[in-house]
Amino acid sequence: MFSFLRSHQHSLSTSLYAPLNHDLPLEKDEVNSQEYSTWRSFVLPFLAGASTSVIVLLFVGVAYNHFILPAAHTSISFVPEIPTTTVMFDKDVRFNGPSKYSDEVWDSMMPDSRGYVIVPEPAKYSLKQGLLTPTGQETFSLSVFHQLHCLGAIRDEFYKDPAVTSQRPLEVQNEVAGHMNHCFDYVRQALKCNADTTLEWDLLDENGGSKGGAGGWGVPHQCRDWDTVVNFAEKHQYQGGKIKIGIA
Repeated sequence: MFSFLRSHQHSLSTSLYAPLNHDLPLEKDEVNSQEYSTWRSFVLPFLAGASTSVIVLLFVGVAYNHFILPAAHTSISFVPEIPTTTVMFDKDVRFNGPSKYSDEVWDSMMPDSRGYVIVPEPAKYSLKQGLLTPTGQETFSLSVFHQLHCLGAIRDEFYKDPAVTSQRPLEVQNEVAGHMNHCFDYVRQALKCNADTTLEWDLLDENGGSKGGAGGWGVPHQCRDWDTVVNFAEKHQYQGGKIKIGIA
């Protein structure tokens, strides 16, 4: 086999690289030229095809990474992209304590529909069946308003007179306890889901000394624009009748 390769290599060397002898008959030159042309007609199309295949594969790879993969990880949502805005966290005494005024301020955060919006063709957004209206439309709760309801319910229960709550029938006590457990767990998971990673600095006293921990006030956060969220909820709320009954 090796002798065949050496013989074949010698033949190629002789035919491709040997200097032309102008004393040879014309027929011999023509034979050498035909051999070279045959070799070139085979190799060049092969190289062209291979190059085209590489280019096509590169194009497919780029298209897959830039278009197909992002599309696979992007779910269609009925809720539009909400713009962000800088919000300074600071103390707001309007929400403090139990009073008729503070109750009204808390209640004002809840849209008339309590955050339930009508979604046409919910299956289009991979949603299960929503809460049906009398007209057969399906409504779905925006999670942020469910979270606010839970926080309002915890606040409402916190400020109730223990002398009154202790007189509740056992059935009512169990129902309230179940609701509170649900709300604590729901708010916990909502906080984890949104996971605000804003860095808060130390809380200082009047003399500039450390109070030993972050107070949270006076720190800017990047937040979803609240007015946009409320406007969306009100735009798509059930128009057959307002159901506003407060936050709790």
